[in-house]
Amino acid sequence: MNKSVIIAESSPLVGRSIADAFEEHGYLVAGIFTDGLSAMRAAKANPPTIVTLDLILPRLSGLQLAGALGKLANPPLIIAISAVTARSRLAQAKVAGIRYYLLKPLVNDKLREVLSRQLGVSSSAATG
Repeated sequence: MNKSVIIAESSPLVGRSIADAFEEHGYLVAGIFTDGLSAMRAAKANPPTIVTLDLILPRLSGLQLAGALGKLANPPLIIAISAVTARSRLAQAKVAGIRYYLLKPLVNDKLREVLSRQLGVSSSAATG
């Protein structure tokens, strides 16, 4: 299985932290993008297994990005990693096709739980 991830995060430092967490789980980070449009272009060029996104991104919001990703021939698993907790945004995220919504700061155990549940990553292989 292709185990690649694209990260759309406006903060380069947070993006690198998310990338490190995925790399600990054996994923290839295909790119860290600080805007939604660049992340979408990369996903179209080389479809990933997972896309993580923040809801607040320049050039294409996280919700717009999620909606566009859902229209791909093989849509990736979309995980929002955001500090936004407004109920209205959570409902919009679900409608846009976001499967999991993790709150910042990202806790590696939460990511491990999502990967284990969704993609069959064993807990022993996902320890870091």
